Amino acid sequence: IVDPIAEQAFEHVLDEMEMQKVRDVAAALTERERAVIRAHYGLGQPAQTLDQIGEMLGLTAERARQIEVGALTRMRDALAQPAPVRGPI
Repeated sequence: IVDPIAEQAFEHVLDEMEMQKVRDVAAALTERERAVIRAHYGLGQPAQTLDQIGEMLGLTAERARQIEVGALTRMRDALAQPAPVRGPI
């Protein structure tokens, strides 16, 4: 018999672990990369266009896009790496 409450708690733990991994990966980005990602995706603020982000950072929209692509690639690659093996739970 499956306990739906225990299953939901387990899913919540997994979600939290994934979010922590995303936070860890984002912490490895440069400040400018984090600023572009936060601004473009509206994390903690209203989402902005690449033109607005470029103006805010003194960049062209194309350069802001390049920074975003590089940051997302780095994050995707880091998240695709297997988690380090730890001892028993």
